[in-house]
Amino acid sequence: MEDETHHKSTQQLTSSFLHSFRGAARDLGVNNPIFSLSVSVDIQPAATAVILDLETESAATSLLSSDPNLFKLSKLLTDLKTLHRDLEKLSGYSLKSILRRRITACRIYQLGSKIEAEIQVYFDREQIQKLARTLQLTEGEEEGE
Repeated sequence: MEDETHHKSTQQLTSSFLHSFRGAARDLGVNNPIFSLSVSVDIQPAATAVILDLETESAATSLLSSDPNLFKLSKLLTDLKTLHRDLEKLSGYSLKSILRRRITACRIYQLGSKIEAEIQVYFDREQIQKLARTLQLTEGEEEGE
């Protein structure tokens, strides 16, 4: 009974973190920079900050490392952190700098979409497992009658 309660609380924590990640990833991909003609690159700093802050929290880190289904998401978040760091380092107004910022920003937007998709895969997997358990319980009850 206590194990089931712990599992449900862990599941709720996972769900709340992943909903936060998914919302921030969706916000990150709102404006695709490839179609923008401005010199500066604005990559939704609030969304990026939320993702990076959530990724560094100890609860999120332990959650991502403890669940094997979240390994790919953990890798994507690490890649996002690296690209964000690279984007912060790029400066200057030479053509090379501008193009590198654009390319890095596009990669960040692509990662935002991949993060959102990976979270959706996780939620879908959880729903399928819940449905399978329910069907097994229903089947077991019918056989018991």
